[in-house]
Amino acid sequence: MIKVLWIDDECKNMYGELSVMGREFIEYAYEQEIDITPISTYKEGLIAIEAHPLEWCAVILDIREQRAATGNAVDGYQNAYDWLRDFHNKHSQEEPYIFTLSGEKRYHEEDSLIRKESYCSKRVYDKSGEDYKKLFDDIRKVEGISDLYKLHKEYTDLLCISKSLGENADNRLLEIMYSILIKKNVTDPKLLNEIRKYLEDFVIAFLKNKSFFPDKKKTLNECSQYIGDQEGIPEYIKRSFHSLVRIVQEGSHGKTTIDNDVRYGKAPYLLQSCLFELLNIIYWTKSI
Repeated sequence: MIKVLWIDDECKNMYGELSVMGREFIEYAYEQEIDITPISTYKEGLIAIEAHPLEWCAVILDIREQRAATGNAVDGYQNAYDWLRDFHNKHSQEEPYIFTLSGEKRYHEEDSLIRKESYCSKRVYDKSGEDYKKLFDDIRKVEGISDLYKLHKEYTDLLCISKSLGENADNRLLEIMYSILIKKNVTDPKLLNEIRKYLEDFVIAFLKNKSFFPDKKKTLNECSQYIGDQEGIPEYIKRSFHSLVRIVQEGSHGKTTIDNDVRYGKAPYLLQSCLFELLNIIYWTKSI
């Protein structure tokens, strides 16, 4: 399913529960294989996107979002739109793709200042319900152009497994994967440190919480050695732990041979091989 953030003050009632309109909209979207997260205000929505930059492939903005805007509602919409464009530039990505929704006919006119995106069949989709199918059809077309969606789809099972490792574990993994697999960033040694931190903060922390290690096993190297000594653990997992820990530990300290080989393109596949060793380990954790 394609994941979409919907910002609209009418999606929830005064108690923070889904409104009747919000429930119908989300259920209809789900039938079109679109997973919608509803948020009531621009401020909350943009904070959520900033916190999880690879969570949603698309965002639906309602123009007349009174509680979300200060002053003229269109000004609030434009500020949110401009923020999203800056966000795209900052993160060098197209996601989330922007779709605009409104029930007010004046925003649908040809002389409307609302911009028509190239991937949209309409400048503004009618909130009265007439354009819902057209809106959802256009959102589904994003699947063919979004690198983030393709990553979500290809690694759905793995991302689901990673959620069990801790809060935000799936988003942190996506950030590493997106940088290496989508942006093809193969010369940034800082990613070795990101992989090391993920291994420590999520994988090792998860295994410790499961009482997998004796209490005296504290460091990453000690945990790796312990895994290598255990019976019943697949040899490829032992090997992955051993090689990955050695590489990311050395590569995280800067100005080492590994660090320089990555930086100067002498090891163009090292980051990718480290990532896939990490993915093997994450997949293995589901058996713990």
